[in-house]
Amino acid sequence: MFLNACKSDSIKPDIAMLRPNSLNSISLSPENPLNPYDTIGERHNLILGRVIPGLCVSCKPDLNVASNAVLNATAQLKLITPNLSFYDTVSGTVTLNTDQLVSQLKCSNAAKEMLTRLFDIIKDTEITTTEYTNLKVQILNVEETTIANQNIGENDKATILSACSVARFSSYYWGYSNPPVKSYTLKGITKWIAAATSDIAGAVVTRSASYAADCSSYAYWLIVYSMPG
Repeated sequence: MFLNACKSDSIKPDIAMLRPNSLNSISLSPENPLNPYDTIGERHNLILGRVIPGLCVSCKPDLNVASNAVLNATAQLKLITPNLSFYDTVSGTVTLNTDQLVSQLKCSNAAKEMLTRLFDIIKDTEITTTEYTNLKVQILNVEETTIANQNIGENDKATILSACSVARFSSYYWGYSNPPVKSYTLKGITKWIAAATSDIAGAVVTRSASYAADCSSYAYWLIVYSMPG
């Protein structure tokens, strides 16, 4: 399914409103009002806020349980609620190496470079309680560079900008805003990065807030179960 993620003919993006913008004043909150796809990140966090507290992380991870929790959350939030089968590929998305994921997308090379850069920003982040602004600036730079790059088509830009939205919101949720991962030890950082990269992968595959949330919920459950404490 993800092979066609960048070539969806059903998406007709309008990115005329997004222009390169000064980064002199960056809010600590995750929003970027200049990204026309920013609702995907916001909705993703709303879903996570309902799903994660209810997961039995000491129980054996179960994708069906996680997906049903996401379905319930989207219904409660009155968002578009796909059938359960929509989430059948979540396990494969979560376990796929991000480099493999990007390499198999039917995107331009320029788009793949931007997505790789985005994943690298998350994976290379050194987390402290004061560094979210720095992380956000790096992600905003990806967004601005994407918009300015004439070699990236509109559908590819839609995928990148959706992924950037999820990256900003997901990082804020997992690492900074009353994070479920309480520790800034190496183990704690490993947990939140695994969840955040899975979020982004889900957004790249489907441009769906609920699919991205299911990816991160399941990834978080897997790693917390295997790395308790």
